[in-house]
Amino acid sequence: MELEDFKTIWGEYDQKLDRALQYNAAAVRSLTLGNVQSALRRFMAVRMVEAVLAFIIIGFLSDMALEAGAEWGVMASALTLCLFAVVGLVGCIQQMILAARVDYAAPIPALQKNLIALESHALGFARFALLSFPLYLAYIVVIFKAFWGVNILAAADTNWLIAQSIVGAAFVPPVIWLWRMVNHRNTHIPWVAALIRQIGGEPLTAAMVLLREIEEFESEGTMA
Repeated sequence: MELEDFKTIWGEYDQKLDRALQYNAAAVRSLTLGNVQSALRRFMAVRMVEAVLAFIIIGFLSDMALEAGAEWGVMASALTLCLFAVVGLVGCIQQMILAARVDYAAPIPALQKNLIALESHALGFARFALLSFPLYLAYIVVIFKAFWGVNILAAADTNWLIAQSIVGAAFVPPVIWLWRMVNHRNTHIPWVAALIRQIGGEPLTAAMVLLREIEEFESEGTMA
């Protein structure tokens, strides 16, 4: 067999190998993106459950506020917590819309950007929820009214109310500290990174890990 024949055979083999590698890369990408899509569906399912719960809470608190009559403390407490529930409901709906709009045919960096935007959105609403912690007394008022039909603001003595107000005020410094710490600028701090992952939820974290795996796989394929 002549040298030219060997070169021809080797060239054909090389082309077949390239096609096989491209097919394998496409198959890996397709399979992994399917898992990413599945993870985001789980994310949307969790948000849907949260949205339903928020809707129920809004209805319950609205009824309490309307039935409070002259019990202004009960009305104010119910409406304040209702506001937080409304914001939470809006956040859930917006996150479901963002997840539904993810284009799985887009380049990996664009997909990663979409997921980071989704995580940032969830983080923003979680940080807003922190602001409810100093409203400790509002929770107590609503719980007493809901379970025992008692307006605790009218029934309790002054010392108890002062003590509860102090507890609520004690939440302010840690809430301010957490507000400043929990953001993407501080992901180099392990507990902040872990907390952000928890806020985004396990499905979103899994999807981001899968996208990194595709990126690494395609990067290795390019270098090869």
